[in-house]
Amino acid sequence: RSKLETLRSSGSVPMAAPLVCRLLLRPRCRAAPFLHVRRVGKRAFGDAVEYPMPRAGVQWKKLGFSLATKETRMVVATCSAGQMWGSMNAEPYGALSLEPAATILNYGQGIFEGIKAYRTSKGRIVLFRPQKNSQRMADGARRLLMPPVPAQFFLEAVSLAVRENADLVPPVGEGALYLRPLLFGSGADLGVKPSSQYTFVIFVSPVGKYFGPGTIGARMQICTDHQRAAPAGVGNIKCVGNYAQCFSAQRDAKADGYSDVIYLDVGGQYIDEAAASNFFLRDAGQRHPHAPARHHLARRHPGLHRAAGAAAVGQ
Repeated sequence: RSKLETLRSSGSVPMAAPLVCRLLLRPRCRAAPFLHVRRVGKRAFGDAVEYPMPRAGVQWKKLGFSLATKETRMVVATCSAGQMWGSMNAEPYGALSLEPAATILNYGQGIFEGIKAYRTSKGRIVLFRPQKNSQRMADGARRLLMPPVPAQFFLEAVSLAVRENADLVPPVGEGALYLRPLLFGSGADLGVKPSSQYTFVIFVSPVGKYFGPGTIGARMQICTDHQRAAPAGVGNIKCVGNYAQCFSAQRDAKADGYSDVIYLDVGGQYIDEAAASNFFLRDAGQRHPHAPARHHLARRHPGLHRAAGAAAVGQ
């Protein structure tokens, strides 16, 4: 059993505990898992490790949220329908081979996640709750009838992706290394049915502030002419088809001088979410912020930063 599973089964790390994962970088043994887990505020498990310095020549302070470089390495794994996920490989970022009949291209059978790796003031590299991303991706996979990526496999792939690109984790306070896990039907099939083959990919890019370097806050426009998701649909998972429909509303909002869009529920009564972020509201004179109530929402998937922010404010 993995060290993570052993700790959990022994009760040392409860399943609901807020976890920060510290990456152990051992270039001589790339195939082994190097994800050690520690409870926030507790002594870290594992030996001291060495972390690469940030890559020289990168203008970290000018980073926004975009694909800043392709000089990275990605992690790739494949799985046939009905089979188990096997080995993963780290390879240079580049094009993937897909046939025109690939299920993702024809029927949109695909989901994604977003994870950030940070450099701490002590020089360590940490991830924010990747086990929660693993859980959410598994939930989305089951909804679209794809083989879920096992939690330990997911965490090892995330760890490998950061190790392979550790010099692209920005200096402390100057951004993060953004990881984009993808899971999609890559088999060549025709007909409305699940794919015969699946691909799991993690690519990375260093990023800064979402709305661009130097920005403070955001101006949001309420969108009333269309909704983000429908009740009983797939708005509760990070399905690839949920996002392209936002492009026109975002374009119009930016043309009017706004940063992004706030969506309402299908009845136009309740705030659902912001297009690219979580939404909190604090009434005048009240200490605690409010987030949209889940029972009003068609779209709401388990927002990881939303849950962490609410917990932090509650404390």
